[in-house]
Amino acid sequence: MARAAAERLQVLAFVVPPTVESVAEAPRPPDIAQLFRRDLTAIEQSATGPVAWIVDRNRENRRRGLRRGDLYQDGWRVAAVRRQSVDLRRGAETRRVELFAPLPGASP
Repeated sequence: MARAAAERLQVLAFVVPPTVESVAEAPRPPDIAQLFRRDLTAIEQSATGPVAWIVDRNRENRRRGLRRGDLYQDGWRVAAVRRQSVDLRRGAETRRVELFAPLPGASP
């Protein structure tokens, strides 16, 4: 009986669609500008140049000073430190972090 049913389906050109499992999209990595603004505590204008002070939970004193050329995280390096912004660079990609601009999605 099953054989007869299979033959009839072949005659009708019935094709059973393959089952497709839905694959969840990987979550997007957090925006590096938002992470940097979260970690930033101060910009210091020192005699040897500006320093961006960030929270670093891996350090004993929980702070770290970043100067031009220093590694922030995930391959992002500090390209420039200014009074109102910090430039981060990873490979050919550069992000300017405006330190006092409203955060995306924040209401006034």
